[in-house]
Amino acid sequence: MDYKINYKSNVDSLCENNLKLTAEDILNSGATVTDLSGATKPMKKSKKLIALTAACVCTIGATGVMAGANGYGPLSTLFANKAAVESENTKLSHDDIISSYLAEQGYLLDINETQSAEGFDITFEGATGDWSNVQMLFTIRTDDEEFIASHDSINLTVYKGFNEEAFSERSDVIGDEVGSYGYDEVVAYKSAEDPSMYILTYGAYPYFVQQGTTIYTQIRTIETTPGSATPLFFTYTFTLPTEATGLADDHDMIYSYDEAMTYTDANGVEYHATEIIFSQYDTELICEYYLDGTDYEYIDDDFWGAYFDEAAEIYQETAKDLRLVVDGVEYEPSELSYVYSEDSGLKRVLATFPEVDFDNATSVAFTYNDSAIVVK
Repeated sequence: MDYKINYKSNVDSLCENNLKLTAEDILNSGATVTDLSGATKPMKKSKKLIALTAACVCTIGATGVMAGANGYGPLSTLFANKAAVESENTKLSHDDIISSYLAEQGYLLDINETQSAEGFDITFEGATGDWSNVQMLFTIRTDDEEFIASHDSINLTVYKGFNEEAFSERSDVIGDEVGSYGYDEVVAYKSAEDPSMYILTYGAYPYFVQQGTTIYTQIRTIETTPGSATPLFFTYTFTLPTEATGLADDHDMIYSYDEAMTYTDANGVEYHATEIIFSQYDTELICEYYLDGTDYEYIDDDFWGAYFDEAAEIYQETAKDLRLVVDGVEYEPSELSYVYSEDSGLKRVLATFPEVDFDNATSVAFTYNDSAIVVK
């Protein structure tokens, strides 16, 4: 099976959880603890990202989002407008609320580039976000009154944000082969204030978000009638800031496999937390592990075929018991990923939690049953 960067979003709902347990309580309890509060070891991120499926998604406010300086109204208003009308995907609506806040604080790239065809004017308005999550916003306009009356939303396919090399390796160019990058299905929603305008937002892939990098994105097709996609192939580019202050802060902690914190599930699988990202949008815990020596090593025989779904289920059964504990408040995972497998047998998985105010937090830890990983 080839690997493409595609996100799947089958969304359920989940709410925040208040609790009982502080990091100090954990330390005092005699539980197994890995303390990472002083550890840093930068590594290059893997090009091969995880294909996600949302097990559940939290809808929460912008608490914990921190930024500063010089607001910008129009882009902020457009993000908020889309969040208000979007009801099908609570995760995207949540991200749009965060993006609106960040744009208002002055973290934005103002693009304003329009391309037109087939009766549609599509404008890349701009981007905002932090260094782990860059969100782009487009407006789509049409004067076709019949289309407007019959469409509250528009289905499109897009190539999300890549660098130039990866964009040249998209599947429309080199085919569906190993190493190609696939397109995504996205939805634009009709503005509540202007029925002739639809608003589209989506994120660049985090691996390509680096200072000074030129990001390539493409509006590939637009669905003009049910089941009929009209080709557009509108390509837009923008260059990320060369200064860290151009986007909001994040905290990306990366560790080698051997030096990473670990926890072990009931089946003897040892998970190594090789990356932790505290973003303005969410908190991500990325783990790597091997199945050698466990009851599940047979999965390696046909990971991408017969055992792919089973591998995900086994991981998710464990990961649902992970908790993020910040200053006495406990958060359940909001998303649990499928599993990606390297040729070496190494597996890579992701658990996503709500965003937290990492800078101002006194204690931050991840817990799993009687084990704790203290980050701060």
